[in-house]
Amino acid sequence: MTRSSTKLIDSESIISHDKHAEAVAWDAGVVWGNQLFVGSLQAARDGEALQTRGISKVLTMAGGLRVWADENSGDGCVERPACVQHHLQIDIADHTCADLLSVLPPAIAFLDLHLARPNGKVLVHCASGVSRSVSTCIAWLLIRQGFTLDQALMELRVGRPGGSPNVGFHLQLQQLERSPHDLPACQSAGMVFGAQRVQDRLAKTIIKSVSAKGNKILEDLREPCMRGIIGDATAAERGC
Repeated sequence: MTRSSTKLIDSESIISHDKHAEAVAWDAGVVWGNQLFVGSLQAARDGEALQTRGISKVLTMAGGLRVWADENSGDGCVERPACVQHHLQIDIADHTCADLLSVLPPAIAFLDLHLARPNGKVLVHCASGVSRSVSTCIAWLLIRQGFTLDQALMELRVGRPGGSPNVGFHLQLQQLERSPHDLPACQSAGMVFGAQRVQDRLAKTIIKSVSAKGNKILEDLREPCMRGIIGDATAAERGC
């Protein structure tokens, strides 16, 4: 007689698998509570996927990105999905010198407003769904859910494995982690990274890791930083 055995199933493993499967099927993934999602431009244009998941709010973290066709002329890309009721677009470039903290207040307010509602679901996206949108979601986890930066990155990467804030954004998120519940104070205390400060921090990192080529890389970095390029970082954002 064979004795049957029962294998216990790790519920967290099931959740993690489901979140990863979500990201594979759609170019976006769950960040928090099946309410907050992060992804790419293509995810925002996928009306069927948005409607299926009940997502009616979209936050675009890229000023020069044309998400949908012009509602008046019809020119441009795909039409805005009918399920999208609210949309906010915030101007921020995926650049190491871009000031992430200065644009967080309206982004966090948008998320707070819609995530607090019953069945409120929001997609946060940028061009590729790698840096700007990811950084915004991480900031919300730090401020509203009390995550550490490492915890937020780990949680986000379950649903969006390729999520990776650029070096400048990561430095700013580290500062935010130290004062997550008082963003205005964080800014007024001078924690917002301007071009010069990001440049200095990057210079130290570069010189330590590749001292032989440090000067050349630093000079390549200095020029765009000092010109203050905070506009669109990719050709994809200049059109459809």
